[in-house]
This record gives sequence, C-alpha cells and structure tokens, in this order.
Amino acid sequence: MKTLQQCNWKAFRVEDIFEISGTITTHPSKLIEQGLTPRITCAATNNGLDGFYQNRPTESGNVLTVDSATIGFVSYQEADFLATDHVEKLTFKGNTFNRYIALFIKMCIDNSKENKFGYGYKFAQRRIKRQTFMLPCTDDDTPDYEFMESYMREKMVIIAIAEAENISCSEKEYNDKIRELLEQTGLRDVSELNQQYGYTNEDYYFTILEEKVVDFLYENASPDSTPSDAAPAATGTDSAN
Repeated sequence: MKTLQQCNWKAFRVEDIFEISGTITTHPSKLIEQGLTPRITCAATNNGLDGFYQNRPTESGNVLTVDSATIGFVSYQEADFLATDHVEKLTFKGNTFNRYIALFIKMCIDNSKENKFGYGYKFAQRRIKRQTFMLPCTDDDTPDYEFMESYMREKMVIIAIAEAENISCSEKEYNDKIRELLEQTGLRDVSELNQQYGYTNEDYYFTILEEKVVDFLYENASPDSTPSDAAPAATGTDSAN
C-alpha cells in the first residue's frame, strides 16, 4: 500500500463531501439514565460522549459530528445517538462510508483547522460548509476512499506501528476500559457487555491499541508536500472570512 507521502492530495470543501445539518437537542430534564443510547455533546473529550440513556435516538449514526459552539471538535458517531445544542451533523454524500473512512477524513479536517476556531470565532455551519481540507485522490482527482479505508483498517499497519513506536496496552488500561464501558452502559459485568455488543476479550485490548495508534497517526500523518495548485488551501482557508 502506498504511503501518505505518495498520494496525490487535493483540496475539497466540507460541503463537497458532506451534507451539513443541525441536530435535535434533547434537554437534560428529559434524559433517562442507564440506557444504551449515546448522548453527544460539544465536549472535545471522550468522542463528545457524556453517557448512555434509555431515550430513543434522535439522530442516525455513521456520521461525523462537529461542535459549532467553540473549537469545532470533530468526532465519528457509529451508533444512532442523542445530541445537545450546537452539535452539527455531517452526512456523507457518497454510497460507502464507515468508521475507517470517517476517522481518516476527521484527521484531515482536524489538520486543516488546527487552532483556528474558538469562542470568539466559532466553527458555525456556514464556516463548516466552506472549510477546505486535503484528501488523497485517485488519478481522476476524486477522493480515494479505498485507500483511506485500507490505511485505517488493516491491522497489520496498526500492529506494525504499535511495535515500532512501542505502543502497547497495559493491564490497567484494559481494566479501566472495561470499567468505563460498564459505568457508561449500566451493565453489571463483562459477560453482559460481551453479550450486548458482541465483544470478545481481545476486542477490548485491540480497541485501546487502535485508539493509541490512530492518535499517533493523527499527530504524524501530515503530507510532506501537496500539489502546487492546491497549496493555498492546505492551511484550511475558510472562504467565509
């Protein structure tokens, strides 16, 4: 598989790839605790998650969500969810979208807007639509989603990077992950967790390892160079300014 540096990179607007829309706000007074429906907030931690509730989801999953109140934190929501206010939703315009493509695109959007938005200059819907970011492309200059998925998905890459960078999962992290999931879902033990979500014990370990490697890739995966005609957009210029 080719490297990031070997890719042909091109600038796109967010609105070229996604439909941008708001979400339905579920007021805290309406929440029923200890359920299975995730509630997504504007927080830039824990993937925007603040807990799981018994309420029916108001939003479909397999989307990116964006905090439009402050720094524009982007996260991927695989499951259907509830939302607070100022959570915008990016729905993929194409036919095939999954967590691997989503995480790759999140990384690219994050790179384009780093340290750009905040309380005084919010990442509102209008700015989200016009935000430019770089994506690897095929020879016909369309996004290379197959490469994005392969890059993020293949376990051999994850394991190789983890070994090369001495990234590992400790027993404490393993136990903390299980404890965190039990607290969030209100389930009693690992067997219930495994039954509910189809996990195996190995899945918990690899989930932690994968999270660590994705963080490493995010910090180190900026392309060395980009095509000259796209270079002005590489800084994430927002044409709404």
